[in-house]
Amino acid sequence: MTSTPSRSGSSPGLLIAGAFAVVLGGIGTGAAYFLTPRGERVGAIDLAAPAPAALTVNLAARSTLSFRLDATLPSPSSESSSRAKRNAVYDTLGESRLVLTATREGGARRTARCAAYEGRFVSASDTESEVAVSGIPLSCAFADADPGRYAITAEVTWARGVTARRASLEVRAAPR
Repeated sequence: MTSTPSRSGSSPGLLIAGAFAVVLGGIGTGAAYFLTPRGERVGAIDLAAPAPAALTVNLAARSTLSFRLDATLPSPSSESSSRAKRNAVYDTLGESRLVLTATREGGARRTARCAAYEGRFVSASDTESEVAVSGIPLSCAFADADPGRYAITAEVTWARGVTARRASLEVRAAPR
């Protein structure tokens, strides 16, 4: 009497595909966590306006204000490829400085300073004459703000005499 070995119903290929799907799911979840902006959008400030604009926000206790930048700058005339144009604009943004101020009704004032680009992931597109970048997360933030009404102002000093054609600062508030 000969016996044949029993075969299980699973194949190694199916196990490998399942493990691959789990790994991809974990990477996607991690990316979404780190790339998705925190909090609710409470407004935007036009950085290309001639005079510094202000945004008034009402904050709950221990809220954190965070910021994202969208900007359209002239394409560097010395660059011909899309990648070179974008890299030159990223360098220009990295040399540009933002000063953000949160003034609480009643007088308390906080200031944060940061570069307009610090090497984080952004969405970018370009044409012959300009490069547009959006969703740049900034390191400037106001954490654990006291509750109340705040006037948020922003000023930007563009590098190398570049003036943005369009620029706006998205303001987000998240409870802690």
